Amino acid sequence: MKGRAQPAGSAASWPVHHIPGNYSRFSPGEEVSIFYRNEYDGSGDGAEAYFPVEHGRHGQAMPRFGKTECWQQAVVVEEFGPEKFDMYNPMATGVKVRLLHPLWYNRHGHLLDCSSPKNTEVRVHPADITRGPAPRPKTSFVVIRWGGHYRTPDYNELAG
Repeated sequence: MKGRAQPAGSAASWPVHHIPGNYSRFSPGEEVSIFYRNEYDGSGDGAEAYFPVEHGRHGQAMPRFGKTECWQQAVVVEEFGPEKFDMYNPMATGVKVRLLHPLWYNRHGHLLDCSSPKNTEVRVHPADITRGPAPRPKTSFVVIRWGGHYRTPDYNELAG
């Protein structure tokens, strides 16, 4: 299946703040929270990025309502040791997790098949993962992106 839920960044687009650090070890089955950004395709294979929604209507109707940057619950899938992490190749050496949120849609309104582990298992930079519940943000923003200066051919004829 083309596409999968994406972690916080791809090998070519990790934020500058991801510098070498003292990263933690993670074991399979450990429950964690990861920071998720929809703008990146973290798979490295050019797949369409998906975003979590609270209800199916939010991913199907126009405009789409989802969380494009947020903390997500996950479970560690394989053993991670910081000595194996290569900051120049995070998509191959990051912490491998399975995302637990059940509803993911892409910008075209396609539902991600979460029954397939290959679609919900991703690698995460160790700086974007924390044990237990996600930290509460100091500030939240609601951003609405719709249309713009140039027409969007995929959606010109749809209601919304």
